[in-house]
Amino acid sequence: MKILKFAATLGLGVISGLLFAKKSGKKFREELKSSKNPIKTLTDELRSVGVSIGVEFADWAKNSKNLQEILEKGGKEVEDFVESARKLGKEAKKITEDEWEKLAKKTRKKASDAKKAGENILKKAKNGVKKTKKIADL
Repeated sequence: MKILKFAATLGLGVISGLLFAKKSGKKFREELKSSKNPIKTLTDELRSVGVSIGVEFADWAKNSKNLQEILEKGGKEVEDFVESARKLGKEAKKITEDEWEKLAKKTRKKASDAKKAGENILKKAKNGVKKTKKIADL
């Protein structure tokens, strides 16, 4: 189990080193070969990579927090916008219904007036026909 843990840690270290290395592998190997103390050079480079990883992680965590705050604020703004849109929609519906009702009342009134006018014309026409018949009968 300890060997497996060691291998996983070593693999993670190698991958991290490759991702965050400040120098190319070829340049680093040349530096190791020419170094008087290659182990110190290696540990210094690993320490430097570790610091870089720490800085990158800290930046990522900070940005993640800022991103979370932005998303939460944006979510609240979207909720407020949706609620405002709902209220405006309800108001628009009410105004539209009221206007349609007013228009319907006016239309019914005009139709009623037109019917009465038509009935009056018909009545006058019938009276005219009666008078004409009386005159014709004389």
